[in-house]
Amino acid sequence: MARHGEDGDFVNQPYTSEWHARAGKAHYTLTREGGVYQPDGKKPVLLTKTVRTQSLEQWIDIEYKIENRGNADLHTRFGVEFNVNLLAGDAHDRYVHVADHELEGAGIDMTGAGGRLDVHVDSDFVEERRVHRRLQVVVFLNSAWRDEWGGQLELWDGRVKKRHHAIAPMLNRCVIFKTTRTSYHGVAPVTAPPNVVRKSFAGYYYTAAPPASWDGVGHGTVFRARPGERMRDWFTMQLAEIREQIDAGRKRVERIARRLLRPRV
Repeated sequence: MARHGEDGDFVNQPYTSEWHARAGKAHYTLTREGGVYQPDGKKPVLLTKTVRTQSLEQWIDIEYKIENRGNADLHTRFGVEFNVNLLAGDAHDRYVHVADHELEGAGIDMTGAGGRLDVHVDSDFVEERRVHRRLQVVVFLNSAWRDEWGGQLELWDGRVKKRHHAIAPMLNRCVIFKTTRTSYHGVAPVTAPPNVVRKSFAGYYYTAAPPASWDGVGHGTVFRARPGERMRDWFTMQLAEIREQIDAGRKRVERIARRLLRPRV
């Protein structure tokens, strides 16, 4: 495992902030002058963080901008960490349970030419641990992706009639959206060359308390066909849901077996 020391002075330092809201759209910007330590001294850097959101949408766009304010080149690495809490201070579920050592439904995804992911909503409840899936985080790992290769992450409306966003899987781009019963998303068909693979990492955030809209019954992954895909709607979607249920059952059995076979001290 690679380890890197702290080369800058951004930690625990104040930022100037600006808030703008208009016509249902809002963005919040944090800016700070800082520096990066180099062998020949401290070099000036401007760090800007911008968070954008829009009413009635289930996404948050987070942008980092690091500007070299000096005349010399910088030779260092920048790591990104972002902690977000959008719930009120007195909300019963404002604390997010993030422990997911079993990576339930998460991990590295790799899709080659001809691959796709049909539009779906993810399961919202893990029965064995009694936790509710609330947010999904996707980080893209493709260093040189072209638009004509497809593979966009698609965010759809609750009826899968209108595609709101098609997000290209560019390196280090991070997409965060809520896991609800209407947060339909999928991956457009990949048309990259045979030697190119679309890569991404997916993870989830959980809470012990249920969302306010929960009816007491968890649901599994639900697939829906895109507009114009009637054959997939009639046949393929049902097979996809059956495969999902079989896979979920297999994983459940594996988790139980691991617990039973875990050495006891």
